[in-house]
Amino acid sequence: MFDHLLRLFVLAALPLTPLAAQHGTIRPVDLPPSLPARVPVPDAPLGPPMDATAGNLEEKAFEAPTPAAIAAAAMAAEIEERRRTAELNATLAQAAEDQHRAATQARIDAARKTEEDHQAALAAHQQAVAESERQHAAAMDEWRRRVEACKAGDTAACAR
Repeated sequence: MFDHLLRLFVLAALPLTPLAAQHGTIRPVDLPPSLPARVPVPDAPLGPPMDATAGNLEEKAFEAPTPAAIAAAAMAAEIEERRRTAELNATLAQAAEDQHRAATQARIDAARKTEEDHQAALAAHQQAVAESERQHAAAMDEWRRRVEACKAGDTAACAR
């Protein structure tokens, strides 16, 4: 495993070929058709300057960050993380409140619809009861009329 990492480190430290340095690009040997034919080389170094001549990999004038700068960067990162966390929590709380409000409104609407349906069914029932009572009253009036006619001597009214 270490041998593989050492090879990667050595390959990464090797200088670019003169052709690649001259044109600012590296030409790969087998490039898939979905990738561009020329890959740009960054102008700035990717890491601390190194002396790769004769296999010497000593660092050149590279200033390591000070402990205060590291602490300040860590504090800024923590503050930013807390800000993002608070923003996410606020977003989640707003979503939960919106969901609760929608569920409450749905329950209110369902209760209102149930009440309207109940009132409509009650009105239909009361109308049916009133119609039944009207028919009963009409039938009773007809019966009383026949009884009076029968008492008066109308035998045709008594036959029914």
